[in-house]
Amino acid sequence: MKNAILFSLILALSAFTWKKSEACINPDSVIIIVVNYDTITNAPFITNVEIRMTNLRLMNENNNKICSCALSEWATLFSNVDYIAFVDSGTNNPYAGFAAWNETAAASSAWNSSLPGYSWGGRISDVINSGLSASDPVDLVIRASAPMGVQYTLIGDSTLGYNSLESEVKQGALGTDEWSATSNDLVQSHQGVKPFNSFLPGNSITFFVADSSYFTQLDKDILENIPVGIDDCVGCAINYSVSAYPNPFSNNLDIRLIMDEQSDMLIELLDVTGRVISSQTKIGMAKGSHVIEIQSANELVSGMYFIRLNDGNEQEVLKVMKN
Repeated sequence: MKNAILFSLILALSAFTWKKSEACINPDSVIIIVVNYDTITNAPFITNVEIRMTNLRLMNENNNKICSCALSEWATLFSNVDYIAFVDSGTNNPYAGFAAWNETAAASSAWNSSLPGYSWGGRISDVINSGLSASDPVDLVIRASAPMGVQYTLIGDSTLGYNSLESEVKQGALGTDEWSATSNDLVQSHQGVKPFNSFLPGNSITFFVADSSYFTQLDKDILENIPVGIDDCVGCAINYSVSAYPNPFSNNLDIRLIMDEQSDMLIELLDVTGRVISSQTKIGMAKGSHVIEIQSANELVSGMYFIRLNDGNEQEVLKVMKN
């Protein structure tokens, strides 16, 4: 769901300066932070919060590589995160390269050990090699709500015991790093933490009121459409390799599959909303090389699409462009 009006109101940009690392966010990203909040459902108190970091640039990742996204929890707000998702920039379409996050004690412990003095919650997202490119902008959506018994207003009131949403957001910090499922630890001993308050100068993090229907739609769009990831196969071997050509394509589109062993294969063509346009099942594909034409590719309009392959155990997702 594009929010052109919201984004047109944002004037301030800031360079996103990280030390170079093998994290899943490109250190050269230029980002915008937008906070949507709901005071209508439980006026005057804030019930729903969305922190959206737009225009992040993803780095290319290998199969089964895992991105560990961590939030500092010394702001009360971040102790009650509902979910974190990567979406195509300017939309609520979950980015096909990422599965849903989950929090693990090992990840939180690793972040706390790596960065003492903070209280970090490690949120794990599995990365699928779907042709991620530093030229493809995505948004990171952090969906949170007030913990039980905590009352938020926008600027707070210490005399009445109300927490300040502005203050809480600015106290937060985000980090991303490669996570090793084998060692249950951070691979790079994280090199690039960034407090939210330093993304943009002064008070230029932008806050907007959104009613409960906005958040209902947000949750529906994201949670009902997160692509099936590799959660059940972290650390397992992929028994095939795949490439698409030509990419970008104008008419016909083929994929080349190299099978390590005989297997069935489901091949699907999807649009950016996750809708399946065409599918075909290959039964008992033999070990070795295969070239398969993607059905209906020549009928597509220009834009981004995804090829999803599943042999019943593992999944691959390729991003392709139609000229």
